[in-house]
Amino acid sequence: GSPGSGASLAAERYFRALGIWDQITPVYIGYEAAMAELMRGNLSAVWEMVGVPSPSVTQASAKIPLRLLNLRSSAEHGNFFVSYPFYQPMDIAPHTYPGQDKAVETFSDSAFLVVSDTFPAADAARVLQILLSEKAIERLRAVHPALSTFSAGEAHKQVPVPLHEGVNELQNFVAPPQISPQSR
Repeated sequence: GSPGSGASLAAERYFRALGIWDQITPVYIGYEAAMAELMRGNLSAVWEMVGVPSPSVTQASAKIPLRLLNLRSSAEHGNFFVSYPFYQPMDIAPHTYPGQDKAVETFSDSAFLVVSDTFPAADAARVLQILLSEKAIERLRAVHPALSTFSAGEAHKQVPVPLHEGVNELQNFVAPPQISPQSR
C-alpha cells in the first residue's frame, strides 16, 4: 500500500505480531504498481487490504501464476486478533481468482462512520436510514463485488467499539421494507 495507508499499517501490525517486521523491507506503492513490480520480479510479495475480488490480483493472476497465502493461522498464533480486534477472520472463496482452487484463510477490516458522542441521536438515526436505504445499498452493491451481499442488518454486527445511541434508535425502529434485510 501507499505510505500511511490502511494497507501499509495492517501489514506492519501483522508482521510485528509475528515478530518478523524487522526482516521485511517494505516498498510503499499502490496496488497496481506493486503488482506490476511483482510481475517484473522486482518484488517478492504484495500486501493488499481490499474488497475481494481485487482487480489488480485478478489481472495479474490471469498473466502469471500467483499464490495467495493463508494469513489467518499465523495471525492466530501471533496474537494478532487479540492485539487488533477490529480485524476479523474471513475466507476468500475458491475460484475467486484464476488458479485458486481452495479457500484462502485471511482477515478483513471494516470501514466506520464516526461522529462525536454529542451528535444528536435522531440525526445519527436519520443518517443511517439514508445510508442503509435500498437505493444506497444498491449503489454500494454496484461499486464492488465484495459488497454484493451487503445488507442493512449486517452493517454493524462486527464493530468492536461502542455504537452511537442513534444506532439504538434505528435498531428499535421498525425498518420499512426498503431497509429491512428480511425483504431480500
